[in-house]
Amino acid sequence: MTWSSPIRAWLTIAPLCAACHSPASLPSPQEHRDDTLAQAVVVPPFGDLTIEDGALELLDHNSGDGRVHRLTVSRDFQGSTLSWADRPGPRSDVRVGTFPISPEERDQVRSWSEQLWRLAPGGRRSFPRAAGEGRPGYEWAIVVRRGAEVRVIDGGAAPATDSELIEGVVDFLDMHF
Repeated sequence: MTWSSPIRAWLTIAPLCAACHSPASLPSPQEHRDDTLAQAVVVPPFGDLTIEDGALELLDHNSGDGRVHRLTVSRDFQGSTLSWADRPGPRSDVRVGTFPISPEERDQVRSWSEQLWRLAPGGRRSFPRAAGEGRPGYEWAIVVRRGAEVRVIDGGAAPATDSELIEGVVDFLDMHF
């Protein structure tokens, strides 16, 4: 073996070693913190939505104004609204907004989040839909996320049990639209 063989071998292997240890090959912090990423959820009849960890999503439609409403309360208590015309096809007449959440409302949201979490231990709970007298009935959905787990509660009229909780949450949604 000559002196040039080990040098040739090193010159061949060195770029491979450098690539293995380059910062680009290290996983990003977000790959280790999946809870920070938005998670997709399908919520019939509202469709696909994404929800951040710690967020509360409230949705309704057929409330009489011809719009679908979506209210989001983020983990850090930032309020946002999204609404669109309640008709088939692509979303149209989209409106977005933000709103402040008072300290009293924060306490309410904290309380609701825990109660709602327990209300759907299997991940989803549905209550009967309201009967619409010749027109589509009122429908609502509530989505809560903690880490990788998402829980969905949906229905029409307020349920016989937990009606005070659901009515309070739906009233909060209505108050901000």
